[in-house]
Amino acid sequence: MLGVCLWMGYKVNTVRQEEGIATLLAQHNVRIIFDYEQAALSTEEIVWGSFIKHPTPEPPGPQWIRARIGDAYFRKVTAVSLSSDKVDTALPLLKQLPHLREIYFSQGSCGMCIPTNYAAQQKLKRELPRVKITPHGSPPIVG
Repeated sequence: MLGVCLWMGYKVNTVRQEEGIATLLAQHNVRIIFDYEQAALSTEEIVWGSFIKHPTPEPPGPQWIRARIGDAYFRKVTAVSLSSDKVDTALPLLKQLPHLREIYFSQGSCGMCIPTNYAAQQKLKRELPRVKITPHGSPPIVG
């Protein structure tokens, strides 16, 4: 019984910590991508937030349980989408996400941004070596 209580305490603490980090990142305009979203959506849908082709995916687990205890216990932050100007602010928080596996990195489209983008991307690679950095440019022009 003690083991179950200890495990539950650990799980609750871990989930609360990850939710707090995700909230802080979102306040800095860093897009949070959960494991179930990354599995269900294409890179373009993740990067640009276009859920036109697919409805927004829901976390796994029974709806009635999620409604009572929250979605946070059924999802993990596995990716984020951010631009080079957010790297310095986001990096300390990103280091605390144990399930982070990929960063969708916006490179921008201006010629002046290239050195800044390169330095930010190299910093991410150096500080988060286990995380895949997926660069992307400007959104596609439709019309």
